[in-house]
Amino acid sequence: MFTRLGFLAVLTTVLVACATSQKAETAVNARFVGQPVDSFFARYGAPRSSYALNNGGSVYRWRGGETSKAPLDDGSRNAKPLAAGGGSSSSTSSHTSSPQPGTTVTESSTTTVSGGFSIPQSLLVPPKPPIPIFCEADISADAKGIITGFHVSQDTEGVGFSISRCAEVFDVN
Repeated sequence: MFTRLGFLAVLTTVLVACATSQKAETAVNARFVGQPVDSFFARYGAPRSSYALNNGGSVYRWRGGETSKAPLDDGSRNAKPLAAGGGSSSSTSSHTSSPQPGTTVTESSTTTVSGGFSIPQSLLVPPKPPIPIFCEADISADAKGIITGFHVSQDTEGVGFSISRCAEVFDVN
């Protein structure tokens, strides 16, 4: 049951994230299709790259809203205890006897002696790298430099609790 619920939670998150990226894409298409590509770049920054199409148009790869955030602490940096002093020992002895023909009795006893204590051990753990956050899109323009389409190609989680950086960058609810 838990596995099914876990799968549904992940699926819901993915679908919501896709829907939010789709909302951002729809909003940008509504605002900018038919506008000069320079009006988009003036507002959101220059493209990272571009390539020419056979029809004289261009496709621009744009990335914006770039930042990063610290990864969540998963507890892996906590000090680990180190057993020290006294230590512990354990001994086991067995004795087998045959009190009657056809009967075997085995007696076992285990003795454990412990006299240790714990001291924290410092661990040198390198910091986790920051999580990159950005919105990346392909912007198509015709031969006159007029935007004909906008497509989100990569959308990371947003800052804080947002699931779409593109939705944040383009102010889409």
